[in-house]
Amino acid sequence: MTELEERIMNYSKDRLSAKRFAHVERVVATLEEICPPAEVSLPDCRLAGWLHDCAKEESKEMFLDLLAHGSIDLDEETRNQPNLWHGFHAAFIGNQVFGIESEDILDAVRFHPTGAPNLSPVGMALFVADYSEPGRPMSWTREIREQAKADLFGAALRVCREKIRYLLGRGREPHSRSFAFAEWLEAGAPSPRA
Repeated sequence: MTELEERIMNYSKDRLSAKRFAHVERVVATLEEICPPAEVSLPDCRLAGWLHDCAKEESKEMFLDLLAHGSIDLDEETRNQPNLWHGFHAAFIGNQVFGIESEDILDAVRFHPTGAPNLSPVGMALFVADYSEPGRPMSWTREIREQAKADLFGAALRVCREKIRYLLGRGREPHSRSFAFAEWLEAGAPSPRA
């Protein structure tokens, strides 16, 4: 483990409940499982994994203060979905606290709940790992992890479709970014940063 990775891990551990941090640990373990066979940068994925939920339990007021001061910029749709704010907050922390400049890592963290068109392999791996880590209750998570090793695009598309179906089934509107991500994956568009 690099010194930067250890600092991010400890930062997350200090700010998260034991239950949430256990999820983060499982996400990192899932990335370790799927990244080498999928030929995705494991060091970058591990940084994104430790970072992705570090702001999940921060106060809404702290995030609103960052918005008010222009430290974070959100589109109107995302402003209206507070459950997505933590990814943007965590990416801000990654950049401002830890000096991470890689857009692959920051976008992975920023968009891990919804996905986004042009997401790098690092972003797709985190998107898949966050959904399919072994602590999730769905019976098909193992299948998704296995699929990701050979077909990360296909696994990301399956996760995206499952998330959209889940939200629609509960009468909630998925973020338009999720639909755009699914369309981009269906088109088989390669990541410009791959």
